[in-house]
Amino acid sequence: MSIRLGNRLAGLRKKHGFSQEQLADELGISRQAVSRWENGESTPDTENIIALAGIYNISVDELIRAAKEDEEAEVVESEVVDPAYQVEEEESKNWVFSAMFLFALVAYLIAGFLWRTPEGGAVGWASMWILFLVPVLARSIAKAIKKRRLVEFNMAVLVTMVFCGMGIIGSFYGQNFWHPYWVMWFAVPIFYSIVPHIHGKRTK
Repeated sequence: MSIRLGNRLAGLRKKHGFSQEQLADELGISRQAVSRWENGESTPDTENIIALAGIYNISVDELIRAAKEDEEAEVVESEVVDPAYQVEEEESKNWVFSAMFLFALVAYLIAGFLWRTPEGGAVGWASMWILFLVPVLARSIAKAIKKRRLVEFNMAVLVTMVFCGMGIIGSFYGQNFWHPYWVMWFAVPIFYSIVPHIHGKRTK
């Protein structure tokens, strides 16, 4: 039971001039039971709700509706996030994402200029573009961890990075990694078919 409803019951009791002992005597229960209601530690059963409505000269519906409204208001308040905090959190995320993108750009330039095959062919320019997918993948990992939902993880980006990276680098060294490693793409539909069901079972 919510603290708000407990406060309401305490207010009604005081409004009608009852002490906790007197109200307990009226209801045929212990004073401790009344105290627990008003402290939000327990809830009156149906019989006591009817008796309380009669004592305070209000309808049972009014008393129950007040309880529901208090609980709903409490839920809404717990879900409300300070807009300033939301903006600050979003700006922090954008800053981290931008920093990772800048790091990927620097790494790409370094790889482009320095990474070459034994024959002197440039490897970095053609292959290391996949570094620009790292911030996207990292962001999906952070989101999955924060929400505790594996389905938020971007499996398609991971498979793209691994497959293209292997294929492009292999081609520079005379290795054909495009086939049969294209089969790794099956991991994407399998992941998004299985993970939501696993998450659903855990939340039941």
